[in-house]
Amino acid sequence: SRIESGEEIPNVIVLQELCRRLNVTIDQVMQSQPEKLQKVTKIFNRVRFLFIHHNYTEVQEVLNESKVLDLLYLDTDFQIYYYYEGSCIFYLDKDYENAIQSLKKGLAYTYTKGKSNVSAMEVHMMSCLGYIYLESGNMQKAGGYLEHSYQLMQELPIGPASFELTKVFYHYPYFLFLKHDYTN
Repeated sequence: SRIESGEEIPNVIVLQELCRRLNVTIDQVMQSQPEKLQKVTKIFNRVRFLFIHHNYTEVQEVLNESKVLDLLYLDTDFQIYYYYEGSCIFYLDKDYENAIQSLKKGLAYTYTKGKSNVSAMEVHMMSCLGYIYLESGNMQKAGGYLEHSYQLMQELPIGPASFELTKVFYHYPYFLFLKHDYTN
């Protein structure tokens, strides 16, 4: 909190650890432009609010109107953008293939197989991918993503749960229910 309030400047070791946990590089932090970051944060806060309230059409409009892609340079921001884009494609158009491609594109910005310290957003995106595969009828791929997201969820550090992460606890049991697997 002292760093966030501008009372203290982190040393290199602390900065490196913060960057690792946030999935950004030190170069990205050093090159950041506060005005741009504030604008992106404001846009994503608006998008998240609309998304939580199922206003997917408005989410798409905000993402397109704000030209948010032109403002992004952090990998995590691109990840969030493609999460919302893919989710809107799924909910509005039921275009499974393009929704999956968008979510995979977003996930690829920060996630690699076998990565330690997976973020909550990465876990959530895997769960969403599994759910879309489930809805498209591909039970095998759905199971892979859903089981993996559930396992990774259990490895996340204990902290305040986000609205998005609760979906992991819906998607995976729903998949098991459809498979008539009542033992897990």
